[in-house]
Amino acid sequence: MTKKYLFILHIVLTLILYSMPGSAADLVERVDDAYYSITNTNPPQLQVVANGRVTSGGWGFPQLVPYLRQKPPAHGILEFDFVARAPSADRMVIQAVVPISANNLLHDYYPAIKAIKINAKTNSRTIKVKPQ
Repeated sequence: MTKKYLFILHIVLTLILYSMPGSAADLVERVDDAYYSITNTNPPQLQVVANGRVTSGGWGFPQLVPYLRQKPPAHGILEFDFVARAPSADRMVIQAVVPISANNLLHDYYPAIKAIKINAKTNSRTIKVKPQ
């Protein structure tokens, strides 16, 4: 598969997740930590992982959804929303703080990226990217 095809597939799947009736993705309650790695492939790929918490059990399909841009971000900060699908109101779930994690592999890594910011409902985390 080409990079362009994978990118379009990612966008379509994200739009489907957001548009499914009664199952819209919401920001998770909190992001606790995040980290990244850069592969040594040609071109390099950026893997971003975030760990956080939600307020009950039953959350599904956690994702790191990047802010879509046609070119690298102007200030060098790549932003993601940490989202997941909340359980339906009629579903019985545990009422406790529950861990959740998500990751995203970006096939087009821009060397100009200086930081990665992960947004949640009550906080955000920014991690600095070391130049390669």
